[in-house]
Formats: sequence, structure tokens, C-alpha cells
Amino acid sequence: MIFSKRCTILFISKEKIRWAPGQVPSGKILGEVKEVAWSEENLHVALKDIASNLSKRVRIVIGEEFAYAAYLKKDEQGSDIRSAAQSRIPEKITDGWDTQMKADGDIQAMAIQEGLFASLKKLFREMRLKAEVIETESVALSRMLPAKKGEAVIFAKQDGKFLLGAARDSAVLATEVFSSPPSTEDFRKFTEYVSGRYGVAIGQMFVTNSENCDREVFRSLGLIISETPLDPMEGICKKKDIRGRDADVLNIALGS
Repeated sequence: MIFSKRCTILFISKEKIRWAPGQVPSGKILGEVKEVAWSEENLHVALKDIASNLSKRVRIVIGEEFAYAAYLKKDEQGSDIRSAAQSRIPEKITDGWDTQMKADGDIQAMAIQEGLFASLKKLFREMRLKAEVIETESVALSRMLPAKKGEAVIFAKQDGKFLLGAARDSAVLATEVFSSPPSTEDFRKFTEYVSGRYGVAIGQMFVTNSENCDREVFRSLGLIISETPLDPMEGICKKKDIRGRDADVLNIALGS
């Protein structure tokens, strides 16, 4: 039996820093979501408020501008998982990364930009906060998508930047970040990449907060459109698997 508990949910992107009390793993945000513009100084302000007024046990979502998610098929991993993950992540990874072995032997990897990871580690230690879970925005969002065995889905979310992603069976296959809504050609290239690389059909598109994006673009690619609320803060609230064998749990450890 999984018992519900309260913790603080923190979302950091290049646009905003948001934090609120949450109930896990029910996925509920329980109170006011506070928000400030992103800056190193405001990150300190947000964490100070958490330390003074909310649960010191924190679940952290990192926006895709600061993070990476990659999916490694079983036949492309080699003997060194770090090297395999590094080949798909465009920044040197040292501490702020983790992988999860899937049932079929494929691996989900994610990583946080080292500068932000180091800042979080320092601030959490100074303020005596506990990072229970850290994951990327796309991984948190994938938890909110319905799983259709073997079929990939596309998700699009506009919140300052435009995040485009593909998921299958709650695993993130690929993501791309745009400063403005992508063109028809951008979508076409993305869907062709996903279907070609992973050999999956893509049947549905989940869209949220994307008012400036023409839905006909998606329909022209043969996708069924679903307007679905996608909130990474709620997504990380739904995470259940925070304990167990390290290979089975996707969670970047802050060491705080």
C-alpha cells in the first residue's frame, strides 16, 4: 500500500521558478503556487521561502532548457552506460544524471546542466532542505499521458518556450525546445525522426497551453488531437518509484 504524504514541489525553468505544497503520489497541488522570474538570486529567494514555510522535503522538476532526456535502445548501449548516455546528451555529465533500465532492456537517461545542479546542491545543503526527487520536465509530463502499448504519442506544451516531446509507455523518446511555436516542417521532421529511429507508430498528439499553435498542423500529419492539461508539477507529484534498486529508479540524487 502506498501512503500519501505532503512535500514541496519546485519547478525551475528559464522563464519562471514555481513552488507549492503537494500531496504525493496522488498528484495534487494543495495550495497557492508561488512564482518568480528565473534568476540565481530568485532561486535563493524561493528556497528560503520553502525552508521557512513549507515542507523541507522537496520534489524538483527541471525545465528542458536546463535538462536533457534520452532513450537508449538495447542494441546501442555498449558496455559503458555513461558513455552511451553521454553520446546522446550535448553536455559533459558528471554528477547530475541517472538512468533507468526498462523491462525490455532499453534505458531511459536524463541529465541536468552541471551549473544549475551545483547551485542546487550548494543551496539545499545551506538551507537544510532534502531533495527527494529530481527529474526533467519531459519525464514529469510523460507520467500524465495515457499509455498505449507499443504506440508513441507526441506532446506539446507552451510555457514561455515551446516544448515538443515524444513518449512511449511512459518513457521519453525525444524532446526539442523552441523559442516560438514550431512550423509544420519542424513537426514533420520531429515525428519522422521519432518513428524512424524507434520504429513506432505515432497516433495521437496531446496539447496544452499552446494557443499560438495551429492544430491543423498536427492534423495534417495524421495525428488525433487531444487538449489535455499537462503540468510538470502535478506530474512529479504522481511519481511513486523513489525507492528500490538504483537501476530501476529514475531519480537524480542531489546528495543533500
